[in-house]
Amino acid sequence: MCLSYVTTKKPLIAYEDITVYKLVKNGTSLVDNWKDIVFHGNDCIAVINGETVEGKISIEKIKYKDVYRKINGDDVLYICQNSFKGNPANDKLGYEYSWSLDECVTSIIVNGKEITTPGYNTIYQGSSVKIGNEYTSELILNDGEIDIGLHSYIKKPKFKGIIDIIAECVIPKGSKYFIGNFDEIEDSIASDRIRYVKILDGEIVKNFKGRNSEIRSAISSRQYYRRFLKKM
Repeated sequence: MCLSYVTTKKPLIAYEDITVYKLVKNGTSLVDNWKDIVFHGNDCIAVINGETVEGKISIEKIKYKDVYRKINGDDVLYICQNSFKGNPANDKLGYEYSWSLDECVTSIIVNGKEITTPGYNTIYQGSSVKIGNEYTSELILNDGEIDIGLHSYIKKPKFKGIIDIIAECVIPKGSKYFIGNFDEIEDSIASDRIRYVKILDGEIVKNFKGRNSEIRSAISSRQYYRRFLKKM
């Protein structure tokens, strides 16, 4: 669920750019020209959760109704390997598991070239995003809740317990959007388009220490969370 207690039955239209805010964290992005370097079936060496694995790259088109993959771009890149179970690719190229790009991936080498670069990941979905890029999504309302959309906040959010970085974003003019609650927080928006503008300096909330921080950080990446729960 992206939004609850939606205030209207039909989407609103942005008649001008709307400034909003997103929670992100330091993570990993793909280099801009990765599609010129990487092709479906390429061999790769990747670092996932600090461990080096060998496998193959699977590239698939987005399916918007799959909430784990809705804002990563036109194509989703998976690392197919036998070590870590993550988001499932339809074609694992003969391997047991697959893993899509998130903050747990710190390196992917294909044809001798590093195709990752430091970037940001969204807090709840772990999706890779870049400052300056615009992302799109379907916007689906179901029984008063938004099942699929791009969530953001009208006001700067203040959270505790996770290392959060606040990004200033824009819902571009002409976009469709709904207003409602997200995780009991009012003044939240779900839109079909969002553009990341800049990181706000100093807008970082310090993490708690100890085991709780590991659990809370794990929640931000659903792939990692599923693996973490098996150890508890």
